[in-house]
Amino acid sequence: LKLVHQRHSENTLHCTMTKRLASEELCGPAPRRQALERFMLPGSRNRKRTPVRRSFVQARCGLEVYEVLPEQEHEYTFIYMHALGGFHGGPKTITTPPRFFAMSQRWPKNMRLVVPMAPWRAMTFADGREMYAWFDYLSTSGGRHQDPIDESHLLHMRKSLHELIAQEAGLVGGHSRVFLGGMSQGCCMGLDAFVHYPEPLGGFCGLAGFVMDSTNEAAIRRSAQKETKIALFNGCNDRICRQGWVRPANQRLAAGGFDQVSNHFEKYVCHAIGGWEQWWILEFVREMCQVISDGEDTGSSQAASDFGSQTVSNNV
Repeated sequence: LKLVHQRHSENTLHCTMTKRLASEELCGPAPRRQALERFMLPGSRNRKRTPVRRSFVQARCGLEVYEVLPEQEHEYTFIYMHALGGFHGGPKTITTPPRFFAMSQRWPKNMRLVVPMAPWRAMTFADGREMYAWFDYLSTSGGRHQDPIDESHLLHMRKSLHELIAQEAGLVGGHSRVFLGGMSQGCCMGLDAFVHYPEPLGGFCGLAGFVMDSTNEAAIRRSAQKETKIALFNGCNDRICRQGWVRPANQRLAAGGFDQVSNHFEKYVCHAIGGWEQWWILEFVREMCQVISDGEDTGSSQAASDFGSQTVSNNV
């Protein structure tokens, strides 16, 4: 009840800003969107206002990147890939709770949130309807199995995300301080980029997604992320990414030599996970930042290995 009350309060506080953003017509195709100047979002009563800015980064293959700046010195970066269709209501809704987890008081004050937007493209499975998507689905099975995708889109987005990761690693002083995450299609895209990245990263947090067949066994076996923490969260009642085939798909990581993978299936949760998105991500980033901090203080990797042996939550 306390959590529900807090979300209601945050929604009330953000009401004015949300209405103003809604009038700025940010939901259209990327080339026609208006530039969003820097503004200040009202936070909770006991929290300082957090600056949010949007930037178009030419060096990253045209990806538009939304950033939430840390309140303290920038030490970590969390790169989050949105689901198919972007954020409900358009890019403006990354600034509204509960999805906007960086506005939570539990968000690490030294971590920057980086949200790249997928291209605006026509989708074959939707008879040419345009939406924000990391890659095209050539057909849909209605959740019975993985859907075939356009491999060229996947390769292009993988390259773009790798450039983004490399730049963020340069800003924070190391790849181990960069974390990836994603929701649904963003989880699938993020996992593919994560597995193929040539340097060990800080960790990955995936929601309502899975390891795609396009992320082949050879890539998994030679991945540099085998000792990196991966936390995957799915709903038992998900009718799009169904437990029956998602669990075996994700188990391919352990079979390929990944030894720090946890895959939790939450009871009664469907594909639209709602507030679980905020909860799972906050739990992940806070624990991982603490692991890195403890490891640096002791000069040992024992803390990281201890965390890797734990399960983020009990599997069902």
